[in-house]
Amino acid sequence: MYHFGAEKFCDQWTFRGEAMSEFVLQNAETLRQDIWREGTRWSAKYQFSRRWDFLGSYAYWRYNDGNDENEMKLAGPITCSASSRPNLKA
Repeated sequence: MYHFGAEKFCDQWTFRGEAMSEFVLQNAETLRQDIWREGTRWSAKYQFSRRWDFLGSYAYWRYNDGNDENEMKLAGPITCSASSRPNLKA
């Protein structure tokens, strides 16, 4: 089994590409059947501001039993935090 990749940073952009092969460990039957998959995953992340970014990724998996899986994810998380110093003005 293998897993390798590369990452590139450009201003507010981050690009990542990976290729991997792994065993599928979901239940006892996948272990008995010796199912594994190999594929690739590509992602791009844009940092709008310090607290807000956007991520999009796509993955393609080929299973050893002849099945394929396509996966796409989009996310736009916002980081919220309370102030570390309360305002105590009276």
